[in-house]
Amino acid sequence: MSDTKKVRILFISLRSDYGGGPMHMFDIVTGLNNTFEKYVACPIQKPFYNMYEEEKIKIFPLPVRMFSVISFAKLVWFTKGNYIDVIHSHGKGAGIYSRLLGILTKTPVVHTFHGIHYKKYSYWKQRLYFFIEKTLSIFTKYIINVSDSENVEGIQLKLFPKSKTRIIFNGINVERMRECNVDSKTKYLINSFKRDNILICSVARFDYVKGIDVAIHAMKYLKEYHKNIKYILIGDGELKEEIIKEINDCHMNDQVLLLGFRGDVPGLLKMMDIYLSASREESMSLTLLEAMGIGVPIVATDIPGNRSLIKNGLLAKTECPRDIARKLCALINNPKLSNELVEEGMALVNETYTLERMIRNTEGLYYELLKTKKNDFCLYYT
Repeated sequence: MSDTKKVRILFISLRSDYGGGPMHMFDIVTGLNNTFEKYVACPIQKPFYNMYEEEKIKIFPLPVRMFSVISFAKLVWFTKGNYIDVIHSHGKGAGIYSRLLGILTKTPVVHTFHGIHYKKYSYWKQRLYFFIEKTLSIFTKYIINVSDSENVEGIQLKLFPKSKTRIIFNGINVERMRECNVDSKTKYLINSFKRDNILICSVARFDYVKGIDVAIHAMKYLKEYHKNIKYILIGDGELKEEIIKEINDCHMNDQVLLLGFRGDVPGLLKMMDIYLSASREESMSLTLLEAMGIGVPIVATDIPGNRSLIKNGLLAKTECPRDIARKLCALINNPKLSNELVEEGMALVNETYTLERMIRNTEGLYYELLKTKKNDFCLYYT
């Protein structure tokens, strides 16, 4: 490879809608230095497909969260035709495309999990998932885990060997977040909703893993201690109708405001008093990092991904709305504790979880991979 030849990397994801995983990949793609030439395979979804187009990145369209034999066959030709040097997949479904693609095109593969989600599966579906991941890891040069806890969990489940893993923490651009503001109409809506109330906020895709149903019940119990609370939900998803039903059943219509997916989440977070994560599983939540970086105190469930971030904070029992309500109450009643948690969170983000650090570490992994690259394909997958 000559000094002037750029390293061609194909990024694959089966999501390009709002969410931490798609945002993570977009930040890497657009943040890499100019020694890399970037290609993206992802669905035609807002906002990130359009954002890749604006960046003039060459895109290959994929179906949303499903494997297509026709799309895969075309992607093989896309990969060969563009002389891709490295394939980097993000998320479970994309990992199937990438590893099969690596085998057929003899291209080394890097895979980022973005969470190991299997607990809602039946026993036999779990066994099948573990078998698939273990098999695919054979054809993977490096596995990136975004937190220590995710790395430990994957090794304990024997999804991949320790020798192939690298931990690269999620990162955020704090300055960019602090510059984010909301439009005047939304600002008026939030201020009207707040008045003299305490604003508690969650940002999540509406699915089982994110535990929004648990959060709504926690708000119901919190009303027993504090009448002046309001809950703002930023997000959307396949469980939206069920979430609305939960709100109605808990008689929380006047206390909950649904804002849908938003592109100005950091600006909205600046208007909140508390951030709540009731997730059942997480690798490392980007929104938790954003809340910490902006200076919003957090209550979160005691799961490995959250535990990695919140060292001295308020962690509540998973699937326990009453304990979440108690932790929220403790934070509301103790402004000194709230201020201490804010200071600790901001310091931790600035020291460890910056976007610049995440991108430079990812670049370093690509360089490490290319240094060891051999002409013999078999050397990659042993």
